[in-house]
Amino acid sequence: MQQAWIQLQCSACDEGWEANPAQLPEPKRDFTCKHCGTTRRMAEFAQTQTDLRILKEFHGA
Repeated sequence: MQQAWIQLQCSACDEGWEANPAQLPEPKRDFTCKHCGTTRRMAEFAQTQTDLRILKEFHGA
């Protein structure tokens, strides 16, 4: 399987970064921003609908 990278962005601190969706939690699980410590559902960090779709595909959601 090819590696994929998705764009993430924290709405609390506006920091953006790329991540491999295979190394992230499922979309409905909590995730903590490494920049400001804000915790939200992983899906809320996906920058675009395409990023969210890719994240869901990696986790079978």
